[in-house]
Amino acid sequence: MVRFMAFVLACSEGQNLSRGRVLVVEDEVLVAMEQESILTGAGFDVVGPAESLSGALEVLGGTTVDAAIVDANLAGRSVNELAAALTRKRIPFAFVSGYGREGLPAEFRTAVLLGKPYTREQLLATVERLLEETVQSAEAHVLRK
Repeated sequence: MVRFMAFVLACSEGQNLSRGRVLVVEDEVLVAMEQESILTGAGFDVVGPAESLSGALEVLGGTTVDAAIVDANLAGRSVNELAAALTRKRIPFAFVSGYGREGLPAEFRTAVLLGKPYTREQLLATVERLLEETVQSAEAHVLRK
């Protein structure tokens, strides 16, 4: 919420600030376009969309992101490797799936899940939750020093 209020204040003062950089990983082009449209319309910078596991890993290796929205099934391929890479980099992510938790990689069944179909509000609330985790993690790191 603090991040959102800072964004609103900056925009009212004429500054052009992003609410965060979100990696979108989705193999269905129309779904990816909808996610991108919703997120950019709400003030987020969208990285990607990446349509494949290799594409997502390449993007992740070459740019900084604050959070990720990951389709749990990329053309029938597991996303374990991507979820592990995001975890190693401490980037919060949510799986997007119509199959429930059973459709998630076993080691990531407790991860944030956005069920399909979802509304615009649910997508934005999920991304806000992920970014709040980023802020809390950064604050905890500063307090430990």
